[in-house]
Amino acid sequence: MALLDWLLRGKASRDEARRTEQAAVLIRMRNPQWHVVEAALGHPVPSVLRDLYSDHELVMSDDLLIFDPSRGDDPNTAWNVNQFNPADAEALTPALESIPRGSFSFATNEFGDPFYVQLGELPDGDGQVFVHYHDGGDIELVAPSLRSFLTWRREPRIDRARAI
Repeated sequence: MALLDWLLRGKASRDEARRTEQAAVLIRMRNPQWHVVEAALGHPVPSVLRDLYSDHELVMSDDLLIFDPSRGDDPNTAWNVNQFNPADAEALTPALESIPRGSFSFATNEFGDPFYVQLGELPDGDGQVFVHYHDGGDIELVAPSLRSFLTWRREPRIDRARAI
């Protein structure tokens, strides 16, 4: 019985730690630190990035499929955004050093590969969106701009293994 109590207490502690971590991320997502981001980027944050983070429903979403209109409606060709990154100092430290300076990693896919935008390429401060694959270092163009990427159709990904 003591072993069972110990195991259950350990699970409760892990569950509580997970809830605490999720609450901290929620606070970070809803409170972008634009002054920190601007200092790191070296220029004002463009409106497209501010608009993204003001859409709390979107940035709090996870495991989305985003459909590039030029690639069709096949879920296998859609981009998976597993989660969005907070806009703060912690998020400005890229996991991959090959992400260009001045870029902003706003989300990751199901494998933790970052989606990033090269801010400042376009007159309004927007830029092309890329995904950087950690295994092999390949970089793929995703969208001509963050603004266009955010207009593409999106829907929750259905995990077919769990749905069965």
